[in-house]
Amino acid sequence: MKSMIIVAVLAFLAVASAKPFLGELGAGLGEVGAGLGAGLGNIGAGLGAGIGAGLEGLGAGLGLGGRGGRGGLGLGGLL
Repeated sequence: MKSMIIVAVLAFLAVASAKPFLGELGAGLGEVGAGLGAGLGNIGAGLGAGIGAGLEGLGAGLGLGGRGGRGGLGLGGLL
């Protein structure tokens, strides 16, 4: 019976001493997660802007505005 009480007290002390460490670890992981999220957001925004600019350039090259400039297909006039 005494050994069970001693084990319970030691387990309680171990958990109590680990709580601050776990809190700091959680905060650190939160900062890492926020950094990764911001980085991925920047990558996504860059890709979105690049793809949008590429599509605009492609549309201009195909002459989707109906102008059909030099080498353009003039698809805007057909649609």
